[in-house]
Order: sequence, then C-alpha cells, then structure tokens
Amino acid sequence: MNKGKCFISYEDTEEKKWWHENLVRITNYHFNDFSIKGKYLAQRLINTILPQRKFPLDWKLYGGNCSSWWTLPAEAAYFFADTITNNSKLKNFAKLTWAPDEYLYATILMNSQFKDDVVNDNYRFIDWSEKRRIPNY
Repeated sequence: MNKGKCFISYEDTEEKKWWHENLVRITNYHFNDFSIKGKYLAQRLINTILPQRKFPLDWKLYGGNCSSWWTLPAEAAYFFADTITNNSKLKNFAKLTWAPDEYLYATILMNSQFKDDVVNDNYRFIDWSEKRRIPNY
C-alpha cells in the first residue's frame, strides 16, 4: 500500500510563517561547523558586508522543524545522497547554512522525480509539549 512512498513532514516555504521568521538560516552565512576562534564575530562581519545568500538552484524551497525525521525507500535515499554528494554548489551552500537538515531533505525530494511519492507526514511521535529547542524523549 505504501511501497515506494517517502514519509517526510514539510512546509511550503512561501506560505508558512515559520520559514519567513527563519529565512536567515539560508540567506545569511553561518560558521557553526567551524572550530575557529572568533567565528561568530567573523560571521557577523561577513553578513554585514556581503549580500544575502541565495539558494544555488532554481528550486522551490520546502522545510520545517521536523523534516529531519523521515522514512525513505532505498531509491529516494540513494537519490538524495547522490544529489548532495555530486552537486558541489548545493553541498557548499549547505556547509554555510544553519540547520540544513530542516530544509534540504524536503527540498531535494520535492524538486525530484519522487515528488508524487512524498507523503507530507513523517508518522513519528515527537513530543514538543515543553516548548524546548529539542523534543522530549
């Protein structure tokens, strides 16, 4: 019944307030993954001097704060891995993005041949009741 389906929660970034409030994750440079002294000062300076970043591909963006929990068939997982590994523009863009997992999985799948197989639900129980940055376990 669900063979070949991709289960991932996402929001259309053009329609949801969550993405408008968090667009700086994509438009600003983020040095979170670097282990250098003064990285946040350098980050602020660069974001003041350089123009806003733009997603490197002509794709519609999708994402959300639960989109890093998903279930994919092997073909979709291989496609995702191949896309992020072999597209240097996309890989380099993601390196300087804060929390790329919250938009990259859904964006790649929804702009691919798997779009019609995506179910907008991850079917995971995730308890955000305490309104923290991470769910309860």
